[in-house]
Amino acid sequence: MEKAAIKQIKKDYDLDESSCIDVCSDALEATGLDPGTKKEASGSGASESTSVPDIPRSLYKQIVKNNKGKDVTDKISPDAKVIKTKKTEQYKKEQKQKEKQRKETEQFIKDLDIKH
Repeated sequence: MEKAAIKQIKKDYDLDESSCIDVCSDALEATGLDPGTKKEASGSGASESTSVPDIPRSLYKQIVKNNKGKDVTDKISPDAKVIKTKKTEQYKKEQKQKEKQRKETEQFIKDLDIKH
């Protein structure tokens, strides 16, 4: 799955023929899962044609529909490195917000002093 995804990432990106979800489709197909193939009966219904939608949202819907399974996304937990990064980002964001509030307060006090 990973090799298929990496192979897709290394391909030249053609706006007319490529899509960001191609990585997912190729990875799924490499493991034997359905890459989002849309099956359509043609004419009298005697024959069937398959295609992969080229619009990412449509392809995503087909992938979910064709690969029914149990949703375990709520059970996936990030590793320690991801948690640390998130905490660091949150801390920096909070510090930036506190600094902004401090500057606004200082400016407010200066404005009060000028008026009196």
